[in-house]
Amino acid sequence: MSKRIKILLLISIFVLISATVSAQTVIEADQIIKQINDGLDIYYHNVIIEGDLDFITDINNYKIYIKNTNKHYETYITSQIVFEDCIFKGNMVSYYAKNNRNYHAMFEKGVTFKNCQFREAVNFSRASFLEEVNFTNSIFGGETDFSLVDFSKEVYLNQAEFKKESSFKLADFESNVKMENTLFLGRADFTHVDFSGEVYLNQAEFKKESSFKLADFESNVKMENTLFLGRADFTHVDFSEEVYLNQAEFKKESSFKFANFESNVKMDKTMFSGYADFSHTEFFKQVSMKGMKLKGGSTFKHATINGNSFSDYLINLFFQ
Repeated sequence: MSKRIKILLLISIFVLISATVSAQTVIEADQIIKQINDGLDIYYHNVIIEGDLDFITDINNYKIYIKNTNKHYETYITSQIVFEDCIFKGNMVSYYAKNNRNYHAMFEKGVTFKNCQFREAVNFSRASFLEEVNFTNSIFGGETDFSLVDFSKEVYLNQAEFKKESSFKLADFESNVKMENTLFLGRADFTHVDFSGEVYLNQAEFKKESSFKLADFESNVKMENTLFLGRADFTHVDFSEEVYLNQAEFKKESSFKFANFESNVKMDKTMFSGYADFSHTEFFKQVSMKGMKLKGGSTFKHATINGNSFSDYLINLFFQ
């Protein structure tokens, strides 16, 4: 193939790509809200959404109730919502508070945002999702707020990317949640979260600080090959079922202080490069540490396993 033909072929490909991009449909966020108010299910593929998508202000279906002297407005989204390969240029809003009034949303059917890009902030704080939620392979460009959210069914955040701070503080996951291969570029806050179902964080990566302080894991937790580049805080965490930390890596300080492991724990080939604090930690069943490395120093002061000193357990484990 001659050089001239190659150049013409490259130009043709570029023109084709440009035409495809330019042909991408642009719709206004208000159009989506109108469809929801008309009781229609929402399905969009490969479109650009202009403007803020506000699930509060213009939703016609809502009720008012009083709680702790504050007036609450809860909107009801009865449409199934599906967006695939879409770009959201504005903010996404399902909560705000003003003058002792709280506005939040309830989504009664499934909510899907697959392969989507959110250019601005996403705020689902205090929302209720009654069916499955799917954000697989989506990119959150602005700050993300899922604090105090009630997830009734499965949640999928596999291969999602959070470019800025993300908060799930005080959220309630009533079923399984999958965040495998998920990238957290900003601080990730899972403080005081209740995980009733299984949690999958395999091969996730936390670039900055991550906090699971006071979280409650009621089912199996899998964080194998997970990378914590910033401080990792698991202080006062309760693990009711098995925990898998095999080949996870903690680059900086990690704290499991006052944590409770009520079932088996597997930390085979886990790497602690920073200081690891397991003081006052309680282990109740088997702990596997084959090939585990504590490079940055550690403490197991007042830690116990089945009521006995964990330090003695370590001595017997490594020097027997």
